[in-house]
Formats: sequence, structure tokens, C-alpha cells
Amino acid sequence: MKYGLLLCGLAIGACSSDEQAASPGAGATGGATGGAGTGGTGGIGATGGTGGTAGSGGTAGSTGGASGMAGTGGNVGGTGGAISGAGGNDGGDTGDAGTSGGGTAGSGNAGQGGTGVTPPPADCPDVGLDAATVHYVCDCQMGADAGCTPGDDAAAGTESEPFQTYEKARSLFSETLDAGETIALCRGGSFAPAGNTIWSNPRCTVAEPCVVRDYAPGGDDTLPIPIIQAGTGYGFSFANAGDARHEEGYIFMNLDVRSTSLESNAFFFYNDIDDVTICGVSIDGFAIGVNVQGSNPAGPGSNGLNERIVINKSRFTNNGGQGYLGGCDGCGVSNSFFDNNGFNTDAASANRNHNIYFASHTLVTGMFAIGNELHRSAVVDGQCRGVPLVVHGLHAGLTIEGNLIEEELDAAVGGCWGIAVDPGYAGEGEQFQNVVIAGNTVINVGNIAIGASSCSTCLIENNVVVQQQTAFNSTLIAVPNRDREADDMATDAVTIRNNTLLADTSQNVTGIALVQEGTGHAVVSNAVVTTGSGALRCFSYDLPESDYRVRDNNLCFGGSDWSGSESLMEWQSSTSSDQASLESDPEFVSVTAPFDFTPATGSPLVGAGHPQESAPNDMSGNPRSAPDIGAIEQ
Repeated sequence: MKYGLLLCGLAIGACSSDEQAASPGAGATGGATGGAGTGGTGGIGATGGTGGTAGSGGTAGSTGGASGMAGTGGNVGGTGGAISGAGGNDGGDTGDAGTSGGGTAGSGNAGQGGTGVTPPPADCPDVGLDAATVHYVCDCQMGADAGCTPGDDAAAGTESEPFQTYEKARSLFSETLDAGETIALCRGGSFAPAGNTIWSNPRCTVAEPCVVRDYAPGGDDTLPIPIIQAGTGYGFSFANAGDARHEEGYIFMNLDVRSTSLESNAFFFYNDIDDVTICGVSIDGFAIGVNVQGSNPAGPGSNGLNERIVINKSRFTNNGGQGYLGGCDGCGVSNSFFDNNGFNTDAASANRNHNIYFASHTLVTGMFAIGNELHRSAVVDGQCRGVPLVVHGLHAGLTIEGNLIEEELDAAVGGCWGIAVDPGYAGEGEQFQNVVIAGNTVINVGNIAIGASSCSTCLIENNVVVQQQTAFNSTLIAVPNRDREADDMATDAVTIRNNTLLADTSQNVTGIALVQEGTGHAVVSNAVVTTGSGALRCFSYDLPESDYRVRDNNLCFGGSDWSGSESLMEWQSSTSSDQASLESDPEFVSVTAPFDFTPATGSPLVGAGHPQESAPNDMSGNPRSAPDIGAIEQ
């Protein structure tokens, strides 16, 4: 897997969440290490890790290859202890999440399955204009280019004689468009919905999708993409009336969808809409950018589920509530930019808003957030107050990979966590199985950079975290990151490996906390470093040592507390863990901006990673032979 190291942007976006501004405290020292066995191989994603006594995996249950096979795992005995200073709970997020279903996730405990997610394309598909039938439409409403020439709804609909209005395009799509046909909107043009915004066509198919995209009048590709001025309504609604009716095979690309009212949604999905691609689209000024919700009861030929709705290479800016909200099988966001979403509230409730919010009240499989850039989530009164990327509900085969999440220095409160996969709904019994959080770069967020709770068979690897905020104490990777309710799944079989974590702050910091419950855990090949004046606790553990499958080949520099011991040597003498770990300067190329966490020549990180338990590739996709400690191989 290629993640890429993204350390270069300034914080220019907005984030929010429902997490409390509290981080795990220190746990007690553990007991004896469990034995290592072999885990299963993943699907079309990351290779499986290693586990304890082998158990059985199962299929993640999504159709169309959206998720791979869960890896085989193992069971290791032991009971959990208590965490001190755990984050508090709140009332959960507002609004209904999308109704979706899926198969059963694999049951292995210690093994790590693959992501099962096909990498997103680098560019939008160049499709539609070569279709046998293309209907051309051109209008010149507010914001149109000065040279825009409007068409006529009574015209032939050809490139030389285009139709004119949004309503003409919508009615063609819903009433007469056949599979494989295209509606092309003029570059330099601007369109205004006037009433009905439902785009519904049961004739389109995955094999012959219906396309809505741009065209360049006179071949002038320098003209701006078509504008949709939505006013107070939807930009595009996919919500056929009555019982759910199956629809599939839509592509919407190269559109600028705008609102000035902070109301409604740019794209709304409801009632069994499958296999949709949204690419190269700009979304600005709505309440919610993309909203994937549930379904009415299933009608004939429908399973009542939305599936495989994919957003790629798009922009989400200045949407008052959420950039992306909802959940469905095989759905996700890739290679997209999020800035200043989630601000349309007061400071007290801003933590319920997010740049990306994956939410589902029924099990969904194969959701993904890959290669996105997220800034300024839920900024109210100048402070990020909510998690930029949050996941609640019931998920299996979830992938969060290669994202850059950055907030402005001293412009975040403690609850502005970076990535949070955790329960958020009271009394609903939430769970997260076969989760991969990999190759992300998280800079200057709240007091937890990466956190997960109720997570079973979860892999956190090859992430880079930089924390320079000075207003609160921090835990850079926290599992669990918040208390769960009795009906939420217990955390189990978590692997945290090859992460690079830098604290440069006057506040106290814990590097990695893996505490409270579960067995078969592993913490290997991580580099935890401080260059600030605050105290650093390298690791926090409070379970019996037998509940940790392996803890070794880690490096901590600048800390005076190795999980309750004053030094690594004292920790090694009191446990059998970390016998090959290091307490020395990692000698990165640069620990100041622009950061470069590549090991320099002579670095003790080189070749010091765990020979069997390290991630098979580094953050940039380079294979590890004699593995280094940290996210990046020399």
C-alpha cells in the first residue's frame, strides 16, 4: 500500500466532533508476554499480521469486492484492567445515519486482515462525451462566464443548439435518458434549480452508466466548470418517492455545486441508490455536502440499501454542518480536500460536526477514507472543536489510509481529535471490526491524535503524528480513546506498529496507550520522540502482560517514564517486554518544519524494527526487508 508522507500544507480547513476533551491517563504495568502465532493474509489490501493461537476468519460481507477477507487470528487469555483518566461520553451525534446492511465480519482475534479496498483512481474517468447520445445544455445564470451563451429548451439539444435549463437537464435524466447516455453542461455556464431537484432513472446500469458532466463550448477547456446555484434546496437529490426502488450506474463529474444559505445538501442519497461516482466536484456553502442516508421499506427488486457511492478528487468547503455524512457498503471518499466544514453551530455543540463523518446504525462493510486532506474542522470562535474524521455505529472492513489532517497551531480545543473510530450513540451496541488506520499524517489536533474504542482486530500502522499544541495534555495514539457502554463491543486484538510520533510542546504527552481490555495486542517498531519541555510518558499499559502478544523493538527518546518505570532498563528488568527496544536519539533527518522523519545515516532506527511483526511496507509503500523502527524506511 502507498500512503505518501504529507507534511507540507498549512491548516486551512474546519473540523468538529462529539468527543470529550479528555485523554487516557497512565495505566498499570502488565505481566508476562503471550506467545506469537501466525495471522491470516488480508484481502486486496494490507498483508495480515501475526496473532496468537490461530482462529478462524470470515468474509467481510460486502458485494462487488468492496471488502476483503478478514485475516485468521488467535485467542490469547487474560482479563482487562481499568484505565485512569479516560475520556468522557456525550449524548452522541445528531441526525439519522444511513441504513445499510452487509455480511458477517471475520472472527479472528489476533490476526490482521487486509483492507479489501481497491485503490481509488488518480484522475476522474474521461467518459460520457463519446457516448452515442449526448444531450447538451447551457445556461448563464448568476456567476456565469462573461462569454456564456444560453441555449433554448425548445432547441435540438446538440452542441451547436443546446437546451438551456437545469430543469430541462433533470427532466431528461429522469424521464427519457437511456442507459449509457450523457447530459453535458457547458463550461462557463451557471444553472439554477427551480423546484424539483430529484434525479431518478431506473434505466441506467453499472455496465452502461448515465453520465452528467461538463463540456467545453468551442473546445475552450480553460472555461470554469459548470456552476449549480442551489439556493436553499438540494443540488442533486437521489431520493425516489415511496418504497425503495433500485437504481444504479450514475456518474457526476466536473461540477461546481454552490449554495449561499447553509441549508440542504449538495448531494443526497436515499432509497437504494448503488454504484455512483462523484468526481472532480466542488461543494460549497450547504448544511451538508454529501449526505448518504438510509431507505424506506424495500419495494420489488430492491434490497433497501445504498451501496458503492464513491466520491473522488472533490472539494468540500464552507459547509455549515458536515462535509460528508452517512454510511453504506463500499462507500467512501478519496483524494479530496476538506476545509472549514462544521461551523454552523455554537461552541457548546460544535463537537457534533465533522469534516468527514462515517455513521451507520446498521452494519456496513468496506467504507473508506483514502488520500484526503482535512483542515479546520468545526471551527467556532476560532477553535477547532470537533474530530475532523470520525466513525460511529457498526462497521466492518473500514479503511482510513493516507490522509493528511492538520489544524492550526493554538487554534484547537482538546476535543478536536484527529481520527476517532469509537461509539457515539447511547444504547445502540456499536462495533468496529477489521479496521485499518494506516499511513495518515496528523498534525496539531486536539488531545488525541488517533483513537479507537470497541475495535476488534484493528491495525494502526505507519502513521505520523506531530503535536505542538500548548493548551492541553495529549495522547498521540489511544486505544480505547473513550469509555464504552456495556452493549458496545469490547476492544480486542489491536496491533499498533511502525508509527512515528513527535511531541514538541510544553504540555505532558503519552505516546501510545493500549489499555483497559482485550487480549492479543501488539505494540512494535514504534518511534516516540519529544523535543519539547513537557513530560513524555512513552507507553501506557495496564493489562496483564499476557494480554499483550508482543511489545518490543520500540524506541522512545526524551521520555522519563516507560509505562510506569523510570527508564527502559527498569522496564526491561521488571517485565519480559521490550528487550530489543531502544532509548536513544532516533536521528531523523529533520524534527522541525518541514519535517522529514526518514532515519539519517547512522540512525539507531535502521534495521531495529521487529523482524516478523513489523508492517510489510513503510508509509510510502517501500518494502521492508530488515525493518526499521518508525513509519519510514531509510
